[in-house]
Amino acid sequence: MWDDASIDGPSCLRLPPLHLSTRAELEEVYLQAKNTYFSGQPIVDDAFFDAIETRLKHLGSDVARKYPRCSRRDMTVFGDAEADYEQMGALAATWAGFVFLGIALMGLDVKSAVDAGALEGVFGFGGGGGDGPGLGLAETAGTTRPAARAPILAALGGFLAQTGCGKLASLRDGNTIAMSGDCPNCAERVYAFLPANSAAKTVKLKSDCHVCGRGLTFAADVQSSKDAPYGKVASGRIYLVSRTDDYYDGGAAPRWPPAKARAKEESGGL
Repeated sequence: MWDDASIDGPSCLRLPPLHLSTRAELEEVYLQAKNTYFSGQPIVDDAFFDAIETRLKHLGSDVARKYPRCSRRDMTVFGDAEADYEQMGALAATWAGFVFLGIALMGLDVKSAVDAGALEGVFGFGGGGGDGPGLGLAETAGTTRPAARAPILAALGGFLAQTGCGKLASLRDGNTIAMSGDCPNCAERVYAFLPANSAAKTVKLKSDCHVCGRGLTFAADVQSSKDAPYGKVASGRIYLVSRTDDYYDGGAAPRWPPAKARAKEESGGL
């Protein structure tokens, strides 16, 4: 009786533990699991399928990528979001630019101080008058020293360099992560930087789409990973923030709340 193909179970692939599986192995099992699910013979349960999908999102696989959609259960419109390490690199380059700018500003003030002779006594090659060996360099050359000024550029440069170093250290420690995805309203690519050192399981951040201007809420599940470029992996969703005019159809009556709920509210809940 085992020759009947109608009762044969689906063949499945052997898969190592998720954290040891390669991206190609996970994609192969994921696609097979989707096909067998729709055929009525699932090879994995829902929890394991979700775990594979989450792992693929962390790895940046296009196989598990989904486009903006709506939920009829809680009446929300959302799209998937994943960690964007290119934006992380761009942010790191920006902060590194602040560090180099700060160092350059401090160098300008140091050069100005040297030209004014303000550092001669400090480094032991000047600072005295007369004919002795302590004669200043500018006096020896018979030139006039420029007037010394307050080290404003050095103070500003020190602030910029210190701030940039702190932000770079924060990125290195995985305290910030960039998330990107498609806007649920206009489908344009949007991104935001979320705190990754929160004790909460799901990190949320409100933002606006730079194209359509609609309000968005980024929600991400952040996890530590030694293999990730900045020590963090994340996946989540981008929710569209609802507005009052979402429930009006031109000049017609509002579509929300439903007529029954509206009538109950007007009658005082009776």
